[in-house]
Amino acid sequence: MAKQKSNMLRFGIISASVIVGSVLIIVVVYNLSMKPSKAKTEEIQKEAKSYISEHFGSSVHLIGTVYDNMGNMNYNYAAKAEDKKTGTQFVIYRSEETNKLVDTYVSQKWSNDIRKDTLPYVHKMLGKKADVLAYYDDEIGEKLRLSPSTMGSYKDRNAYVTVRVSLPRKKKTTDNKQFKEMVSYLKKDLKIKSGQLIVGYVAENGEILEDNEWHKTFGSQTK
Repeated sequence: MAKQKSNMLRFGIISASVIVGSVLIIVVVYNLSMKPSKAKTEEIQKEAKSYISEHFGSSVHLIGTVYDNMGNMNYNYAAKAEDKKTGTQFVIYRSEETNKLVDTYVSQKWSNDIRKDTLPYVHKMLGKKADVLAYYDDEIGEKLRLSPSTMGSYKDRNAYVTVRVSLPRKKKTTDNKQFKEMVSYLKKDLKIKSGQLIVGYVAENGEILEDNEWHKTFGSQTK
């Protein structure tokens, strides 16, 4: 009986040791995955410098790197750059689809321009606490074969864009009418040909005030 208890105790100790060891290994692997590789960071920086020399003027310079290990972006490593002339910040990375270096300059510049053009209207209609952001496909410049010198205005292109308004309050009965008027503004005044407007009820601290967002797609092109 005593021998049986001793064997059970030994088995319990071994099992606990295996579990603790496994947890420690998982923690170490997780921590390592959270840290960017120095070699890969230096590699994308080097590639981006050559890319900038080939595709951009002297007003563009590198300002850092971006590391995404959560799968939120189209890349794990990217070089961050800025155009001093326009103030546009964008990233350069290697596309998973083509294995070519691409940049988000066109996407970011057009997104910034739409926000700038839309914000006064949104503030007038919904108050100055409301905010607006615009999103184009990161690789829209590559897909449309555009460069900073040929991209022109977003008004001249039929490129799908998502315009998202964050409204820090609860729903009102007048919302549907106002939001439809906003869609008309995007189409008629800003000349946006294809896209969607999303309005989310989100407090300034990030708290979601309403479960359902307002959504309207317009134009002939799909996302």
